[in-house]
Amino acid sequence: MGTGSLQHPTAWVYLVTGGCGFVGERSVELLSQQDYIKEIRVFDSVAREEVEKLSTGKKRPSTSI
Repeated sequence: MGTGSLQHPTAWVYLVTGGCGFVGERSVELLSQQDYIKEIRVFDSVAREEVEKLSTGKKRPSTSI
């Protein structure tokens, strides 16, 4: 704890509810920039095409209903 840095021994999976709204979309964008995150799941009531626009390029979005 004396070093002041966080270590992430395992990959994390995040669930963002309302991920296609203004705040949710920005949250997904910021989370996708973190190396320790294995997967970001977005839950929202919008159409499937809206989820595709959240793609960051380095991580492939997937949808399931």
